[in-house]
Amino acid sequence: MADIHNRSQVCGYTSFLNDNFVFPPKGLLPTPPNMNNSDKDCNLWNDIFDAASLVNPSFDLYQILTTPPNLWDVLGFPGSFDYVPEGATIYFNRTDVQKAINAPIQPWEECADGVLTTDTSPPSGLSVLPRVIEKTTKTIIDHGLLDYILIANGTILMIQNMT
Repeated sequence: MADIHNRSQVCGYTSFLNDNFVFPPKGLLPTPPNMNNSDKDCNLWNDIFDAASLVNPSFDLYQILTTPPNLWDVLGFPGSFDYVPEGATIYFNRTDVQKAINAPIQPWEECADGVLTTDTSPPSGLSVLPRVIEKTTKTIIDHGLLDYILIANGTILMIQNMT
């Protein structure tokens, strides 16, 4: 924890949050530091994930309070890692299911890499969402607090940055 806090300070994350995570906002959000993550020492996400996984081998980045025993679902992906107990079958790997939904007969993967890598549209918080809010009378933005992929403070900063 001390290392992560120190690196956050050195990489400018701590001062960025201190300066910009204020209410009301001072203005438009500046570009966060180390956005390209070319500095390996400033890429904290994986190090935090690895440290949490050492303490809790069942760490689930979608539900950070998950603890052993490992959970299982028919998709074979309970959270941070693939897990299929002995004798179980992943539902979408069944040929009869693939035929029934007109899917190609092939191994199924829940979170396949590269699916959305061609999306070059601007972030929704800077493009679509401000227009939705402007055109509707009521907008609710809801966010869970137990997710390590979509971090709540990031959502708050995005909302704060809309004009």
